Amino acid sequence: MLYDFIFVIGAVQSAFLAFVLWFKKNKSIGDKLLIAWLCFLAVHLIFIYFGFSGYYKAYPKLAIVGSSLMLLQGPFIYFYTAFATNKIRRFRIYHIVHIIPFLFFTCYFAHKILSFSAPDIYIETLEFFNDEANSLVLLFGLLNHFHIIIYLYLSMSIIRKHTKQLPETFSYTEGVNLKWLKNLIIGITVIAILIIAGLLIDDILSLVNHNFKATLIYSALAILPFYLSFYAIRQKIIYPEKTDDLHSSKYQSSGLSLEESKKRAIQLSEYMTAQKPYLNPKLTIKDLAASLEMHPKELSRVINENLNQNFFNFVNNYRVEEYKNQLTNPKNSNFTLIAIAYDCGFNTKSSFNSIFKKFTGKTPSQFRADLNSA
Repeated sequence: MLYDFIFVIGAVQSAFLAFVLWFKKNKSIGDKLLIAWLCFLAVHLIFIYFGFSGYYKAYPKLAIVGSSLMLLQGPFIYFYTAFATNKIRRFRIYHIVHIIPFLFFTCYFAHKILSFSAPDIYIETLEFFNDEANSLVLLFGLLNHFHIIIYLYLSMSIIRKHTKQLPETFSYTEGVNLKWLKNLIIGITVIAILIIAGLLIDDILSLVNHNFKATLIYSALAILPFYLSFYAIRQKIIYPEKTDDLHSSKYQSSGLSLEESKKRAIQLSEYMTAQKPYLNPKLTIKDLAASLEMHPKELSRVINENLNQNFFNFVNNYRVEEYKNQLTNPKNSNFTLIAIAYDCGFNTKSSFNSIFKKFTGKTPSQFRADLNSA
């Protein structure tokens, strides 16, 4: 059928995006993993095309690999998320557990299908996959439907934890808020919803036939490369700064007494006023702690304990005050609001506007208007 070629087109698009990303300089493990996933997605879509176009009927042994490829989609999204957030920094031997279901069922299918006799291999293969009395086939069906939901949950948990830690580590959000990754998760979630919907309307309620369910699910998978390409072009594929995790075990001990914490707060305030490190738009708590010869965990405690703020609000409060001072300087009367904001350590116009209104209750233009009318 003509619509079968949507899988070929999706495979080509996925391979093309992988090809483009391959030329990115200084590729991280996350970059390489994304490229590998896109290549795998291309292969998966080609196997899906084989299934819909009748190749399995002529070459039934293709089902040995093609049938269980879906079991690798979840691990790919999980590991990509983990590397993008620095949750994982290198592969460990125990990570192989994530591909055991794929390896197990591939070996099991190979054992069964290779034992079928010609010329009825295709018919016996169909009967094998439709055998409701076979507990392993039933288990495979359940994993095919639910495994990606489990990995989506794990991936979203990583993103939530990462997002929660950002204000304690960074003074900015650009490039570390994982908008690209969140959009990717949304796309995969749509596919997961379709998989569950297919289970409900076909396997449970029997409202549609199996081919309709498969077409619905795999067509969404074929559209995924275009969805990824759209966000790859519209937004930069950016990974978080490679800083140590403030909440890792190496930072769990902070031996400051309450009195020492107060002294450190005074030292911090004097340093911020004299050296103005907040003018660095990429300032992190690790940078500031190094300048003060403190541990990042200790600095975080000093800010939270004495100033009742997280690192993000602490630094940006200084930037807002600096902006107010610069705005009243006659030398800056010919500069635009955003030009002054950049000089004060803000990264983008959108972040400047939202942060300024958060601290003052006014937009920058409203604040300037009120200042001129006073």
